[in-house]
Amino acid sequence: MMYKLQQSFNPNKTFIMQQIKRMFMLVLTIGFIFGFQSCKKDGEIQLTKTDYLTIQEGWTLESTDGNVDVITDALIALYFQILPPEMQTPEIEAELRSEFDLESLIELDECDKDNITIFKTNGDVIDDQGIIICEGASTTVDNTWAFGANETQLLITDKQDGETQTFTIKTLNESRLSIELRMSIAEEFDAQDLGELEGLVGYDNFITQDIVLTLTFKAN
Repeated sequence: MMYKLQQSFNPNKTFIMQQIKRMFMLVLTIGFIFGFQSCKKDGEIQLTKTDYLTIQEGWTLESTDGNVDVITDALIALYFQILPPEMQTPEIEAELRSEFDLESLIELDECDKDNITIFKTNGDVIDDQGIIICEGASTTVDNTWAFGANETQLLITDKQDGETQTFTIKTLNESRLSIELRMSIAEEFDAQDLGELEGLVGYDNFITQDIVLTLTFKAN
């Protein structure tokens, strides 16, 4: 009986060999697939930031955002300190907001939506205003571009006055370009106007802030 029990549990050599062969072929197959994919990745062309930025079809401004509400609120709070109580009304606040006009920095008008910005490989920037031309705008604007800070910044230089704006690149790929611009309040606001507010509660904190604008483009 013991002999028969041992015989019944003896592994079938043919079956074992078949299983070994199957495992061996499976290992070979997996190795081939991964090897092929690895070779394929090695052979793929790795696109650079220049490749992404200089797509022939160009970019269209999709959205704008910024902290203009925060800056405007702080500015109104300062002005209200020098206005008599009877003038600290919602109507006066609305007038101040209109006069400061920071909202226009992030407004996307219809005439902006069909603009196409093309970054050329030679460093030129062509801004085609499209069919709907914004009031006072030229049909095309010709500037130059360059990367800065190890390609983490986009530098746009106005060919007419030579002024350069430095944008921080937040996203740059085959479908999206998102850049951030920071502007110093001390440099952007009139020094005489700021002088009227100097010394007021909250002024020191206000003057050290930046106006931050984010522009997001979609690839055409």
